[in-house]
Amino acid sequence: MKNLKEEKAKKFLAILLVIIILVTIAHIVSVVSFNQAPHSIKDSEEQGDVTFALKNREDSTSSWLKRDFNLYGETVDLKAQTLDATIFNNSKDQIDNWTMRINIKHDCFLNNAWCGKAEIHQYVGTEDEQVQLLDLRAFDIKDVKLDHMDDSDLLIPLKKGDFVIYYPSEKDKELLIDAASEKTIGMIFYYLGDLDLSDNYIEYFFHKKITEGANFYICIFLITVWIVIFITLNVSSITYNKTIKEMELRKSGISCMSDIYELIYILDLEKDELIPVSADNDNDKLRPKDLGAREQLANMFKWDASEAYIDLMLEFTDLDTLPDRLDKKSIVCEYVSKFYGWCQIRFFAMERAEGEPLRKAIFTLQVVNEEKQEMEQFEERITQVEREKSSRNNFYATMTQQFINPANTILNFNKRIKDEPDRSRIEDYTEEIDRSANNLISLANGLLDCTKLSANKLVLKNEDYSVKELIYESIGFILPDAESKNLTIDLNISNNIPSTLQGDAERLKQIITYLLKNAVRYTSEGSITLSLYGKSVGSLEHLLISVKDTGSGIRDSKKKQLIERFSHASNNTPRAVERIGLGVYLISGLLELMGANMNIISEYGEGSEFYFEILQNITNADPIGAISIEDIRKDNADKLL
Repeated sequence: MKNLKEEKAKKFLAILLVIIILVTIAHIVSVVSFNQAPHSIKDSEEQGDVTFALKNREDSTSSWLKRDFNLYGETVDLKAQTLDATIFNNSKDQIDNWTMRINIKHDCFLNNAWCGKAEIHQYVGTEDEQVQLLDLRAFDIKDVKLDHMDDSDLLIPLKKGDFVIYYPSEKDKELLIDAASEKTIGMIFYYLGDLDLSDNYIEYFFHKKITEGANFYICIFLITVWIVIFITLNVSSITYNKTIKEMELRKSGISCMSDIYELIYILDLEKDELIPVSADNDNDKLRPKDLGAREQLANMFKWDASEAYIDLMLEFTDLDTLPDRLDKKSIVCEYVSKFYGWCQIRFFAMERAEGEPLRKAIFTLQVVNEEKQEMEQFEERITQVEREKSSRNNFYATMTQQFINPANTILNFNKRIKDEPDRSRIEDYTEEIDRSANNLISLANGLLDCTKLSANKLVLKNEDYSVKELIYESIGFILPDAESKNLTIDLNISNNIPSTLQGDAERLKQIITYLLKNAVRYTSEGSITLSLYGKSVGSLEHLLISVKDTGSGIRDSKKKQLIERFSHASNNTPRAVERIGLGVYLISGLLELMGANMNIISEYGEGSEFYFEILQNITNADPIGAISIEDIRKDNADKLL
């Protein structure tokens, strides 16, 4: 009677399982079909609960003139306009994987599109037709294959018939538009005359999750019913089998070992029998039970052990010599399995009476790959500690020598002052002492900053600062050294940069001064040019800061090494300083804190340019106006007085 009920219950479970599978498949097909159905809508066209509009941005900074622009040899005032494309999703479903297409009706120039990528089709229908997918926020000008102009702004000319497809950025969370929400992206076009972008539309797909809809909850309900019935039918049998197994393990006195070892056998040496205590059922079925324990163990390791370990394992598992070798509680050996990696086998003495031969033993097998890996990692950590210790010793030796040199200079000139009868020369000596003392202070401050940087304790300030003072102080610091080498200092500063920004002026000056000092150091004749360009983006100012020299330039092989030094400074101060130098380590760390990278342009024999880009908050948007090197030279002279 009981078996009949079980058979009926099993048939019911089988039928219910088929129903669950069919309902699940139908639900999945429904959701997939819904998600793959394409939709499109034109500008200002209403389609259900989704609308789309492309409009000029109306605030005061969204349209401007590029005056006296050289357009194909003609001087014109080129207009610019920021446009906002907004998708309104008032539906109950999420929009996914949308694109926007703008067909060009009049000649214009594409400047920017954020935050995604723009697929630009230029000169459509002509022999010169070109197509390129560009990220107009972050691109290398040399990678632009389309016809374009560049005067610090990228301008891509578009003719009637051309078109642009905008692909939203998944990283900037543009790809998905939640239900009852909207998404806006901006684009900048330059133009002469009129700008007509009214021929545009978006294509989109709705996205419904598998977990939505009534069918999903029906599936969950049916699965729950099936699981409850299945558990009810099998719990008795499973509990019974588990209880029997646990009782057998307790009877053997070694139940706790089953959690540690993959195989546990009892060896009856007198009867030459192998009795399983804990073993994988599938593998145990393959065990030739008609053979004695000696032959079973020999066959096991001939089949499982890698070639190099077979002889060792046959010798270790020789049951004829085992009683003599098991003079203590256990013996152990490790080998490499063909199938499981590192394994450890162990024999435990069992039922040994005083003065009588060993009758029984316990044989265990354990896979120890993780233990081996942990040991290797531990040994690697020890080796790493030794390397770090050696690196610190080299670092301390290097820094000690750098401190000794200016200290010796101070002592030497101090002695000369004492012995110098000509008092007119003492002023020269004191200047050398001042220079060496300042060098010592600079080294100490740099070392302290590097220590803070490696400990993640160097924090940037966020204070208002004058851009003009930043430029004056940076140039003023290197002006005497540059003039002593007869080098010309040129400035290329945008007049429209806001006069007051917010950030860490001291650290920014430290980076600029470092680049200027290096330029003076490696330039024997010619000029040093400091360039500062800015572009306002809302309440932020995007600054590009460049130092260019007419020195000997950098060979390609050396340039690659130098870029790697700026890009891969380690957080471990001694090793980093030993490898790349104190200055590069500190500057690269400061740039990283500012969210910037050092870029290098150089041709051997033609000079070098180092530049980086950062964002700063705008405090006072009044432009700084013109700045000349004569103003800085006069300011320096006034400070000396």
